[in-house]
Amino acid sequence: MQTALNVADSKRISQIVWLKYEQWIVGLANLLILGAVVVAAGRPFTYPLDDTYIQMAIARTWGDSGVWGIDRLDPAAASSSPLFVLVLAAVHLLWGARTGFELVPLAINAAVMIGCALAWDAILDAASAAEGARSRPTPRFRSLVRVGMLMALSAATPLFVTAIIGMEHTPQVLAYSLLAYHGSRAVAERQACPGRTIIRLAIAACAVAALRYEAVLIIGPLCLVAVINGQLRLAAALALGAAVPMAAFGLAWVTDGGWPVPNSILMKLMLHDQDGQHVIQFFPAAWTLFGIMTITAGLVALRAHRRWCDLGLGSLRHDWGLVLGGVALCCAAAQVVLGMAGWLYRYEAAAIALNMLAAFVILLQDHRLRVQALVLLALVAMASYRTADAVTLATAAPHDRRWEHVEPAAFVARFYGTSPVIVNDIGVMAWLAPQARVLDLAGLANNDIARQRLSPSGLSWQAVDDWTRRTGAPLAVIQICWDPIAHVLPDGWRIVALWVGPRNVLFGDRVVGIFATSQAEAAPLAANLRRYETTGGRLVYFDDLPQPYHTAFMRKLRQTGCSAIKDLAMAAQRWRAQAPGPGAP
Repeated sequence: MQTALNVADSKRISQIVWLKYEQWIVGLANLLILGAVVVAAGRPFTYPLDDTYIQMAIARTWGDSGVWGIDRLDPAAASSSPLFVLVLAAVHLLWGARTGFELVPLAINAAVMIGCALAWDAILDAASAAEGARSRPTPRFRSLVRVGMLMALSAATPLFVTAIIGMEHTPQVLAYSLLAYHGSRAVAERQACPGRTIIRLAIAACAVAALRYEAVLIIGPLCLVAVINGQLRLAAALALGAAVPMAAFGLAWVTDGGWPVPNSILMKLMLHDQDGQHVIQFFPAAWTLFGIMTITAGLVALRAHRRWCDLGLGSLRHDWGLVLGGVALCCAAAQVVLGMAGWLYRYEAAAIALNMLAAFVILLQDHRLRVQALVLLALVAMASYRTADAVTLATAAPHDRRWEHVEPAAFVARFYGTSPVIVNDIGVMAWLAPQARVLDLAGLANNDIARQRLSPSGLSWQAVDDWTRRTGAPLAVIQICWDPIAHVLPDGWRIVALWVGPRNVLFGDRVVGIFATSQAEAAPLAANLRRYETTGGRLVYFDDLPQPYHTAFMRKLRQTGCSAIKDLAMAAQRWRAQAPGPGAP
């Protein structure tokens, strides 16, 4: 008898845990996966993208000197998220001189990741409690379905990958979910919203727009529905809330010599990769988004048809589930047209989460458990490749950042700690060599180069040569397989060595060019490189070649990109066979 009671109590306790704490169970699971990814990425801890270090460098510079840039000499808006940088700057001020600040972006993202599980669970609770909702399974089934939905949302994003990136994309997922849900409920009301609700939503719109400018993709559709429903005050408040941070930052940045939007947005819209595509148009990462959009659109159409038949056409604009679905689809469609996807699946993460959340809301409102389970399995299958690939890349990419960015930055910090240095990947260099003046050839962190790139004639190698002389930079550390950079490298630079890595899972190229910007700087640079002990890559030297070889290589590099490396290696081999030198590999 006692045994039977114990078994019953055990089952009851298990049921209570699943029913009341499923969001915490999912949050803990996400933390464990994130921890496993961090461990698999190796030591020392390194973020998988250089961009994270850009935000940390701006936060440090702004907190230390009041200059918005990666160093105090060059104001530049190199980050697309003013609010996230301000949060990092505030933490940096409180942090002081203590070590370990590099882990702060990871910690913020981990905390927000838990917040996503809590927010999603509350939204799904609201959908289940909605009048007419058909989701009434047994407690255990209900809990299993809920855990499945929360884990599917987490894995499709995937939160544990956006968290290890350490940027604003995890907060963006949470902010989009909350604003879209509360905004949809407000604009769908038949009665005018109370003033307190309008103020809260205006503040929320302000914060989300300051986090990522793409928030207009959510706020725009919400404003449209508000206008259709006659809630003009709410529409005006949402629009004003979104406009305030963008206008304020734009005005401040124009006053400081910039443009109405951050450099990072302008440069990413115009720069092209080696395949001739915009750097933000990464189509393989978007197939999951297309699939989830299709399912969401189907569920929205089914609900709209039922509501239309039962209650009439006018009821559609007052259904918050339909409004949420419409907002999610508009956001995703605009993402596809304007931005597509980015490295490590981060640019479209919020749109994917929002569409999947909208699909789950309508499933809970309209469909029985069997349909919910089938659609959930379909969404999981759709997202499985994305999740697996994102985790694989996130564990491998930090190894690549160590040889490609961390080691060259450590070299510069040791031998050229107070000198200007020309680069095109600026984050790690600015963070690890804080006393060096980091000069950005891409234009994200340097307004002179950005103006040249935005000019009708574009940036030329002659302009880069003149800029190099004016800044007095003795060396350049360049990813030469990126065509927008390779095409503007001057004749007068000398290729001293190639920093060759074992792999590069994200970007494909395995070489970083180490250039002396004049012939006089070549010998000291080569000597310093030989004194530096590499751990993740190897150095292949070309400093022994005569000047005509260097000039020919620079011209070939501008014409054909990094395929010129093979010609350089063959030319060096022939020359050394005739006159062997100490630089032979």
